[in-house]
Parts: sequence; C-alpha cells; structure tokens
Amino acid sequence: MKKLRDLISSSNRESGSGELIVTLFTIPVLAMMLFGLINVSSYFQVRSGVQDIARDGARLVALYGGSTTAAYRNQSGENVATTVFNRLYKNGECTLSYCSTIPTVTCNVIVNGVASAVATDAGQVATCTVRYRYSSVAPVGLNFDQLFATPITIEATTVTETGYR
Repeated sequence: MKKLRDLISSSNRESGSGELIVTLFTIPVLAMMLFGLINVSSYFQVRSGVQDIARDGARLVALYGGSTTAAYRNQSGENVATTVFNRLYKNGECTLSYCSTIPTVTCNVIVNGVASAVATDAGQVATCTVRYRYSSVAPVGLNFDQLFATPITIEATTVTETGYR
C-alpha cells in the first residue's frame, strides 16, 4: 500500500511540473501569434485606408487636374496632390498609422498614353498613385517589419466625364 501511495504522489508531482513547462513554452508562442495577428489586421486596415484616399484622389484629378496643374481644388489653394498628401501625412506624422517614411503622391490625367496636367476630353483616364510604407504596431520577437518591407503602392484610376474646366 505504501508503494502505491508513493507511486501516486510521485506521478502527481511529475505531471504538475510537466504542465508548468508546457505552459512556459506555450505563452510566448501564443503572444507572438497574437501580436502577429494584430500587425496583419492593422496592415490590411491601413491598406484599405490608403486605397480609399487614392480613389478619392483619382476622382479629384478627374474633376480638377493632376499634380502639375495650376487648377486648384478649392479656395484654400490646395491642388489635388496636396489634398491627398494631407490626408496621409499631416503635422509631421502619418495619419493612418505609424509609417517609416513620408508617403509619396502622384496624380495625373493620362492623355494619349502620356501623363498630363488636366483632362482635355471626356473619357480620359485620371490616376492617383500613393506609396505608403507601413510600420508594424505590435512588438514581435521576430523581425516582423521585413514582411512589410515593400511599401503599400496603390494606383487608383477613374475616367473623366468632361474636358478642361
């Protein structure tokens, strides 16, 4: 009977320490997976925001003209590229998330395959290209930023409805 009690008590001690070891190895792995999930979901949220801004920029280009035009969007004196840029980067920091470099914006109308300042006729393609370098939010033990090393590059296009205004 004593041997049986000793055997049961020794197996209880071993299983308790085994569970502790499994827990100690599981917690960091789960934390890395959680932070990775946060980073990936944040990346796609930022990418969606950049797409929306680029799409709005392409619509504005179709109405008012591109980066090199003197046509201004409103009384404030902002041209389309400046308007799009200010939605991405304001007061020295990115507005959508943390970003490692300043975003770049190029907006133009494509006339006969060449970038032009303004649309000369209806049916021409207005394009706005945004390059935004995402920087991860949550810390991860791995070098997770290499996954996002390539900047988010969105090119949105729309067709002009009228010619020069």
